[in-house]
Amino acid sequence: MSFKCLILLFVISFLFIFLTPSFASAAPSLIIKDISDSPDPFSPNGDGFQDSTIISATISASGFSRSLPGQRKSPSFPLNLIWELTIRNSQGRIIRKFIQRERMEDNSEIRISQVWDGKDIRRRIVPDGKYTYRIDARIGR
Repeated sequence: MSFKCLILLFVISFLFIFLTPSFASAAPSLIIKDISDSPDPFSPNGDGFQDSTIISATISASGFSRSLPGQRKSPSFPLNLIWELTIRNSQGRIIRKFIQRERMEDNSEIRISQVWDGKDIRRRIVPDGKYTYRIDARIGR
């Protein structure tokens, strides 16, 4: 390898390591964890026993407030978390959808929960069967 190639490689490495802003390496992230539902199974038949279930999760946010070059501390501001719970039947059709908004700080986590009473979008009790749910989250305005 020639001397010129070594110098060029050194310069490129220097520029990459020392001049890349610190906020470029870690992308903002939302993590959904500790997902649970209770009771499971439940029976929304109106008998007053296990007629609803509570679906819960923990959402953590990090990396949305970044230090700009020359700043020692990153600015902190509340985040507008929007989370959605979608319930589907065994054929994959959406039975019910809940959309909630929460305020949270960056680099923190919150516990979310939603009661499902076993009713569909039209407020009718769904028939017995297998139902799946999905929780999605995003930062909105």
